[in-house]
Amino acid sequence: VTNHELLGRAYLAYLAGGRTAAAVAKKRGEVSGGGRKPWQQKGTGRARIGSNRAPHWRGGGVTFGPTGDQNYTITIPKSAKKIAIRQALSIQNKEGIVKTFESYKPKDGKTKDALSFIKAQKAENISRILMVVDSKDEKVIRSVANLQNIKCIAASYLNVYDVMNADLILISKDSLSIIETWLLTPASKAGTDKARTKVTTVKAEPKATKTNKPAVTPAHKLAKEETK
Repeated sequence: VTNHELLGRAYLAYLAGGRTAAAVAKKRGEVSGGGRKPWQQKGTGRARIGSNRAPHWRGGGVTFGPTGDQNYTITIPKSAKKIAIRQALSIQNKEGIVKTFESYKPKDGKTKDALSFIKAQKAENISRILMVVDSKDEKVIRSVANLQNIKCIAASYLNVYDVMNADLILISKDSLSIIETWLLTPASKAGTDKARTKVTTVKAEPKATKTNKPAVTPAHKLAKEETK
């Protein structure tokens, strides 16, 4: 990875996807009060004002404030997202924190099953562990639910944020084929083909011709002939 711009954009896109527009500010028409004109229009020597809920007054409305309808999502192409995940895995693999294991099948779905698994992987003192499995069932989810230092995700939900923030990445051998198929398969070209078809069906507009010569009228012709 020589340029981390794509990796950073995918990281920000993940964070932006989970951002909610919770901030809401009231406009001058939504603030309670302000129905009475503070003082008369003329004769006081002060500037005219119609309401004490104007934006430049204390306690007034907010101009261009957040409305709660903002969309903070950042979209990137699927092919670029796959490349970013491959780059993240390459960086973490170079650091030596990517390991594989056979499988994780808890018997009862209790926390002790996950603790024994972590102990078998010699990862008791690691604060952030990312465990990637082929599929998550109820027992797998329940076994790791009370552990703060481990996050279990399915192979099809692998993302740049979890990969880059993990101190140890444990990938099951059953999920390796899923990850390979997903990351190496090129993105769908349906949109590209549709756009190409649309471009070919559009008729080319005739080019406008420009002329710098003024229009010649019969009167101009007569004037030229007289001068000759």
